[in-house]
Amino acid sequence: GPTQPIPRYFFYCIDEQTIMKAAKDTKGSGGPSGVDAEQFRRILCSKNFAKEGKMLRKAILDFARKIASTHYDPGLLEAYTACRLIPLDKDPGIRPIEISEVFRRNVGKSISRSASQYNKEAAGPLQTCAGHGAGAEAAVHAMRELFNDEGTDGILLIDASNAFNCLNRRVALHNIQIICPIISTYIINTYRHHSTLYVAGGKKLFSMEGTTQGDPMAMAWYSLSTVVLIDSLRARVPSVRQVLLADDATAAGKINSLKDWYDILIEEGHKIGYYVNRSKSWLIVKDELTKIKAQEEFGDAVNITTEGQRHLGAVIGSSDFKNLYCSAKVAKWKEELMNLNEITEVYPQKAYAAYTKGYMSKFTYFMRTIDGFHEFLAPIDEVLNDHLLPTLFGSDSQLPELREVLGI
Repeated sequence: GPTQPIPRYFFYCIDEQTIMKAAKDTKGSGGPSGVDAEQFRRILCSKNFAKEGKMLRKAILDFARKIASTHYDPGLLEAYTACRLIPLDKDPGIRPIEISEVFRRNVGKSISRSASQYNKEAAGPLQTCAGHGAGAEAAVHAMRELFNDEGTDGILLIDASNAFNCLNRRVALHNIQIICPIISTYIINTYRHHSTLYVAGGKKLFSMEGTTQGDPMAMAWYSLSTVVLIDSLRARVPSVRQVLLADDATAAGKINSLKDWYDILIEEGHKIGYYVNRSKSWLIVKDELTKIKAQEEFGDAVNITTEGQRHLGAVIGSSDFKNLYCSAKVAKWKEELMNLNEITEVYPQKAYAAYTKGYMSKFTYFMRTIDGFHEFLAPIDEVLNDHLLPTLFGSDSQLPELREVLGI
C-alpha cells in the first residue's frame, strides 16, 4: 500500500520532561560504553549536574526528534545501535541477550510513549502485547471462555522458534511504513543496517535479523510486524477465533477449521520469519473422541492432549490438570520463600523488596487468571506467618497485625 509522510512537528510532543521521565524509568546495566542506567540517570536528573544535565537533556531531545523524523545513513548510527552481548543459560541451550546503550533506551522509550496510542490502534485488539493494559490476562480469560463454549472442539497453543531473532527485517521494515508510519522512520534508522554485538574478550558478532532485545521499540515493532499474519488468518479462516501475545498464538474452533488455520499460519508465517516450533505447540481437546479426530487431521504436527496445558503462565484444561499444576507451582514458591527467609536474616530490606516487587505480583497474576487459585495458597501463608514476617522483624512469634499493615 501507499506510505504516508509524517509531519516533522509530530514529535514536538517530546519535550525535556519526557526525556527526564524516561531516564528515571530506565533500569538495567550498560551497553558497550559501560554506563549503566543509574549513572545515566544521575547525570540527567541530579542537582549536582544541574547545568550540564539540562544541556544534555536538550541535546538528547533534539536527537530524538531528528532520528524519529529524518532518515540518516546507517554508518552515522553505528555506535548508537551497538550492543553488549551476553549468553543466558536456557538449560538446555543458550539465549543471546543484547544490552543496548542506556542512551538508546532513553530515546526509544521517549519515542515509544509519544506514539503509544498509534501503536495500539495499528496493532489492533488481537495482538495484546502492543501496549494494551493486562493483555496477557485478557488473552487467558478469552481462551478459557472459548474452551468452555459448546461450539469449540479445542484450543491450539502455538509456540514460535526464536521468534524475536528470526523476524524478517526486510519484510517488517517495508510493512511498518504502511501499518504504522508514525514510528517507521525511527525503526528504519535503527534496523535497516546490522547492529554490532560486542562479546567479552574483544570479539564481535552482527545482528542482521530480528529485533534487538535491549530496544524499547522492539516489542512494538514485533507486534506490528504480525498484523499482516493476523489479518490473513482472520480473512481466510473466519470461523476460528484467535489472539496473540507477541509470538504466542492461540486459536479456538472446530478441529477441521483449526487445521486450516494451522496450515495457513505456517505458510504465511514463513514470509515474515515466524516459524512454528512443533515440539512446543499443543492442541487441547475436550474428550477422547475429539482427540482421535484431531490425530487424524494433524498427525504428528502438534502435541495433542485431553488433560490440559500451561498457557501464558495460567492453565487451560481439566480440573485435575489445574490442581496438579497449581500445587506444583505453590510447592516451588514455598521452597523459594524459605530460601528468601534465610537471606532475610542478613539483608532484611533487600528480602522485603524482593518479596513485594517480585513474588506479590506473581501471586496477584495467578489469582486473577486461574479460578480458585487462592485455595492453593495455604503453604504460602504458613511460610509468611511462621517464618518470613517474624524473621523480618526479629520476632519469635507470629505478627498477624503487621502483615495486615504491610499488605503482604
